[in-house]
Amino acid sequence: MSDRASSAAHTLAEAPGRIEDRVESGTQGNPLAAGAVAFGVGLLAGSLTPVTRAETQVADQLSGPVVEPIQEELGAMGQDVAQAAQEHAKEAVSATTESARTAAQDLQGQAAESAQQVRDDARQAGSDVADQTRAAARQARDDASQAVPPDR
Repeated sequence: MSDRASSAAHTLAEAPGRIEDRVESGTQGNPLAAGAVAFGVGLLAGSLTPVTRAETQVADQLSGPVVEPIQEELGAMGQDVAQAAQEHAKEAVSATTESARTAAQDLQGQAAESAQQVRDDARQAGSDVADQTRAAARQARDDASQAVPPDR
């Protein structure tokens, strides 16, 4: 055997003794801890043993009277939770709808204001172009009258 294998085997062989020492030192003077350790060991041992026919029969006999009321209660609780969730969802939809309605109204108002501003700007631009055209026509007439000598 190699040194590593020998060391591992030695460590495994000592493990139960070390666990016992740790449990003993951890529970010494503490009866609640000792009880909890004993309960844990019993639970572990019980879970490792196979189920007997008698246990299966008792479990089958108790499953109806014990399980059915629990299932009914859980079903009722599930319905209550579903109803509460549905109410919360309705409230959320209502709040979202109102929020969307308000946003749409705000957007509509802003669009109307923007459209009016564009109309006003277009009118002003048209007026400016007309004024510039009249001024250019006057200037052209004046230039033309100065360029052509009058008939005398």
